[in-house]
Amino acid sequence: MTSGDLDGRARTGIRRHLRNDEVAALIGIKPTTLKIWRVKGKGPKFVKLGDTKQSGVVYDEEDVLAWLARRKFRSTSGCIPNPFVARPD
Repeated sequence: MTSGDLDGRARTGIRRHLRNDEVAALIGIKPTTLKIWRVKGKGPKFVKLGDTKQSGVVYDEEDVLAWLARRKFRSTSGCIPNPFVARPD
């Protein structure tokens, strides 16, 4: 994927959905870790594809890229969460 591909989809209104394993590979974690994060309310936003517990999920590519962009820091001290500040995720 190139930034040009994403720009082209944005112009046409086409949104790409990624599977759990694709998102895990993109952000460098195991797929099971991403599943655990969903249960804990962590990680990028996801789309539930049905009403049952067994229904699958996908991730909007733009949401994943935005989540990654919010995770950029200039120093390790900048990424220490403040328990008194609400997280935007």
